[in-house]
Amino acid sequence: METPIEPDRVIGAAADFARALTQLSDTGEVLYRLAEHVSELLALDGTGVSLADDASRLHPVTGINQLTTHLEETEERLQEGPCIDAFREGTPVTVQSAAELSAAWPHWSRAATNDGVQAAAATPLRTHDSSLGSVNLYRRAAGPWREDDLRVAGLFADMASSYIAHRAELERSQQLSAQLQQALDARVIIEQAKGVLATNLNCTVDHAFTVLRDHARRTSSSLRAVAHAVVHQGFQPPHPPSAPQG
Repeated sequence: METPIEPDRVIGAAADFARALTQLSDTGEVLYRLAEHVSELLALDGTGVSLADDASRLHPVTGINQLTTHLEETEERLQEGPCIDAFREGTPVTVQSAAELSAAWPHWSRAATNDGVQAAAATPLRTHDSSLGSVNLYRRAAGPWREDDLRVAGLFADMASSYIAHRAELERSQQLSAQLQQALDARVIIEQAKGVLATNLNCTVDHAFTVLRDHARRTSSSLRAVAHAVVHQGFQPPHPPSAPQG
């Protein structure tokens, strides 16, 4: 009779993984931690995580042992196997015997059989509107997958999915914030340069901007770079006769 998973072990592993989500800044490190926890809790022979690229092609991102690395590299090459199906269908996939492996994935199953694997399962990494990848479970012993095993794998997959989604959103937000700050900084230096040129050329601020802009275009330089040279290096662009002040 199979030994049930001790709730205290699941709680302890989930707590450790939750701490990792707040402490680790590297997504790869987080997903290695996920694979290790799931493999230990479920006494598996291999556990891996695959993530999708922009073209929805899966790539393995963890390799906690040689078995996992071999099976997932084969899945990536063939784009066939439990992780592919779980990702595409958005639902868990389970196979419990070598015969079922062969029927489901005739090419990938050869690698699994050669490695002695008879049971495989995968649960998707998902947000509310998209699939991100999958968590993949490999076992040499044949037999059905327990509901508790799949729930544990799903719990860690959901935690990781939330982490990945929020991290991507944070990076997008930080990128937008950085772009906004760059634009604000550019505006400040350009306004300063306009004032410097207006004084030096005894012209209107609008004419000073025209001088800046025209020089940037002639030299294929950025407006900000020309303005910086005017303010900090005393550069004065060649210019047509200035419009009078007033």
